[in-house]
This record gives sequence, C-alpha cells and structure tokens, in this order.
Amino acid sequence: MSTPDCPGLRRIRDLGASLALALVVGACLVADSRAAVDVPRYELDCNADFPCHDALRRRTDFWIHVYNTWTTAQGVFHDSLHPERVYSVIEVPNGCRGSSKTVERERGRVEARLGQLARKVQDGSNIRDADDKALLSLFSDRSPKAIRAAARQIRCQQGNRDRFEAALQRYGAYGPVVRKLIVDSGLSEDIHYLPFVESLYNPAAYSRVGAAGLWQIMPKTARYLGLELDATVDERLDVEAATLGAVRYLKDSRNRLTAVAREKRTSVRPGDLTPFIITSYNYGVNGMRRALNQFGPDFVKVINEYKSPSFQVAVKNFYASFLAARHVARNADRYFGRISPDPALRYHTAVLDHDTSMKRILDVFGLSEDELKPLNRALTRFVWHGWRFAPKGYRLRLPYRADGWGPQIARLESLGPEDESRGPVRYSVRRGDTACGIARAFHVKCKDLIDMNRLGSRAFIRVGQSLVIPGKLGTGGGSAVSAGPGGTYRVKAGDSLCGIAGRAGVGCDALLAANGLSRRSVIHPGQSLVLPGDESGAAISRDREVGVEKPDRPSRYTVRRGDTACEIAQRLDVACRDLMR
Repeated sequence: MSTPDCPGLRRIRDLGASLALALVVGACLVADSRAAVDVPRYELDCNADFPCHDALRRRTDFWIHVYNTWTTAQGVFHDSLHPERVYSVIEVPNGCRGSSKTVERERGRVEARLGQLARKVQDGSNIRDADDKALLSLFSDRSPKAIRAAARQIRCQQGNRDRFEAALQRYGAYGPVVRKLIVDSGLSEDIHYLPFVESLYNPAAYSRVGAAGLWQIMPKTARYLGLELDATVDERLDVEAATLGAVRYLKDSRNRLTAVAREKRTSVRPGDLTPFIITSYNYGVNGMRRALNQFGPDFVKVINEYKSPSFQVAVKNFYASFLAARHVARNADRYFGRISPDPALRYHTAVLDHDTSMKRILDVFGLSEDELKPLNRALTRFVWHGWRFAPKGYRLRLPYRADGWGPQIARLESLGPEDESRGPVRYSVRRGDTACGIARAFHVKCKDLIDMNRLGSRAFIRVGQSLVIPGKLGTGGGSAVSAGPGGTYRVKAGDSLCGIAGRAGVGCDALLAANGLSRRSVIHPGQSLVLPGDESGAAISRDREVGVEKPDRPSRYTVRRGDTACEIAQRLDVACRDLMR
C-alpha cells in the first residue's frame, strides 16, 4: 500500500531529520490545496445490466478516487452537484465532521477564491494567474453565474482508501456467502458489491441513525422484511439473514418500479431501471416511484431535475458510488497491490431446542466468547452479558472443525431447561419517571435499559408502560431488591436508602420510618433493613411488576455549603428537573 500523497512532505523530505515537526504538520495541512485537483478518467466496466450513462461517468470517477486514493485523514473539497469538480484536498485528522474549524477555514478560502474569479470573469479581466486558470478550467461555460453558484455548494468529502482496503479483507470472509445468496435469488451477481457502499462490508456496522449490519437496515424496515429484532436477536447483524432481507427488498423494488415505468413507457429494458432499483435501497421505493412518475425511466434527468427535500447529495450519488465500489473491488490488485483476504466463513450449525444461557453454551462446547461471537453477531449483548437466554429455535453457529460437534450438541440437547425465575425485573412506569431515572434507581446503565426495551434515541416512555430491567439470569442480578424472611433486605455496597426503596417498590419515607432512620442516616454493607409491607402485609417481591412509590407529601432538605440542585436531587433519588420546578 502506498503512502497518502502529501506534496508538502514530498518537497521537504530531503531537508533532513532535524526539520521542525511544525513545518511537517504545516506542509500536510495544505496538502494539495491547489485551486483545482485533477480527477483521473477511469475505464469503467459497464454493461447492459449496469449502464454507465455519459452524464454519470465523471461523477463515478470522483467516487473511484475517493475509494482508491484519498484516505480517511484527508478532506476533499468539491462541488456537491458536480463532484468531479475538486478544489482542494487537505489533511483532516478527525474527518470532515470532526475537524470543523479546519474544514470551515478551507471552505471559506475556496469560497473566496471562487468569488474573486467570478468578479474577474464578470469584469472581462485577463486571467493570468495559474491557479485562476486551473480553477476556471473546471467550468466549461466560463459563466460568472455558475461560478458564484458553485461557491455556495462547496462540500467536504472524507477519503476512504484505508477503509476500503480493510473492506476488501472482510470481503474475503463474507463476499462468497453474499454472492451465492444473491445469485440463487435470481438477482444480478453484481448486486453483491452493494455492501461496500452501505457498510464497507462490515457486518457489525452501525450508523448514526440506527441502521445496522452489512446491509445497513433500519429497525422498521427489518420488521417489514421479516427479520427478527428483539432483546435477544437482531438479524440485521446476521450476514445470511440480512442478505435475504435485502434480496426481498430489491426484488420488491424491481417489481414495483418496473410496473410504474411501463405505465410511462412500454419498451423498458431491465438496465434502464437498474439505477432506480439501486438508488431505491438508499432513498426508498416510494421515493423512486414518485421520481419515475414525474420523469419516466430517465435516470440522468431525475438526478438533474427531480426536487425533493430528501433527494440530496447522498441519494444523487448512490448509484455512481455503487459503480465506483464495483469497479475498485473488481480491480483491487491494481489499486491496492496484493491483499490478504480474511478466510471464507465455515461453520457448523446447531438449532437450540430450548432457551439457553450463553454460559451453558460456552461451557458445553468449551469455547470462549471471542471464538463464538463473530459467528453469532445476531445475538444481542443482553444474551452475551447473561441478561437474556439465546431463544429456542436460534441457529447457533459453531467454528468449523473436521470432526464436527456431534457429542457436544447431543449433550446440550440432553440438558433440561434453565431457571429463568431470577431473570430481569419488570417495572411499571409512573408519572414523572424518566428512562435514565429508572435506570439509576435499579443500578443499571441507562443505555442498557433503553436498548433492552427498544425505546429509541429519544428514550420516550409513557405512564403504565412495562419496562424490562436488565439483570443476570440465574444469578439474582443484584439490580432489584429481593425480600428476605420477614420482609428484610441486606444492604450492599453502593446502596442508598431511597434507591433500595425504589427497587423494592415502597416509598422512601415509609422505608425510613420502618427502620427509625432519617434521610441523613448512613447505612453500611451487611446492615439489615425492614421492608414495609404492601396493603396485604406481604413484602413486595421482585417477580411482580413494581413501581417506585412517591411520598404522600414532599420531603424537606436543608441546603448545605457546596450543594447544587442536581446533587441534592441525586442524593434524594429524584429527577433534577422535578426538584427545580
């Protein structure tokens, strides 16, 4: 693999090792920050099934260069509507999003140069400066209006060479599986290059908006496609299941878009619709159906003229980036030299005949989590942490070995069901509760509570909703209070009085009164507390739905030196915003 091109370093490489580090860094920060950067023209391998329209060729050239030349440490400043119009390439160690000051400074520099050039062209000035000439060469019509418009649509694109090289290694493991499923489904074999665009062939990839897996499937779409998605299994992370889901999506897209296209034009070739079908995977079938209804099966016209708030840069470039990824993957040796691909997946499968803990699975097969997890990514972390059992019917994948796993599988099947009685607790949401407030009361991570209950990024909960509180299966967990004989509880390290009350489903004041304590009282690990009974006199046990009781009247607290409102709220086990009302 060649090193990233850094003209500054190239110029000073021979000046000696004593050159100051600041000079080296400065040279790279302006790497290729010329007025214009040439994007090569590549020989694209197109055919009737995957056409390369002339109007899309330069757009595709840009994405090929993103994949095979520029690295993730480089930011490419280009025209968002004409990606091949590249103004500069600079070092952005944290990417285009994470290097905001550097990015905005360079964007401003390019914008100013374009503005100056537009004024010179408008005034009829003789363009003599070499950088101005190079910049003007990017605009075939030399129009001041077009140059001013370009100044408003400057975009930073992070390079992807290093990530694409890593993707080619993963492709060795997963590519054969995906290719076979695609071909067996009747879709074109080349569709199996699409995961390079979606996830860089990473089956464990997650996006900022919640898409997951090799095919980057959203939760709602996963359920529509029939994939299992719950607290124990997420089939978006299973390469085979997710690929079959993607196949169903693409075949449905092909059928629906073909019907729409033939209403607009009877003589439609399959290749005419390929760009629409591929783009629908990013934009949605309904979005491409609306575009077809408006412009017919003319993809270039759709790219240039279709208007919609969500039809932006990523969508317009999706088919071109697919063609680019396909080209680079097919010509990997030319761009990356010899790559050592990961070995193709080989495994045995055992179908679980009852819900089974991960501890039992690992013990029976004598495997470590590191050995088993890469083959079973669909099992959620709640299963791996021991909070949930792997469900009955799950197809457990085991590392391949010549003599198989027959005796171990037989032993697993011979073992009886495990005790789930001490598994996760359920909690019924009360008025004023928040997800993180409930998590604090049960001494669990807020993210784990949100994920286990699929609450989404806003963690919205409603009064009366039943939440599952994570807790170790078969171990008593430690998350919830279990009443001892006579309704007692033995204090553990990290406990607080109101926290204990909340987990036991009793009022904090009631717990204090039952034990002759105040809110200032100090408790110690091993101390025995009496738990107040409910209306029937029985202590509240952990296998029923419990709710944190609110005191009948507000408690009072005297502020001490150094207190803050939120520290007091945490001490009293209430929400900070509730205290400040």
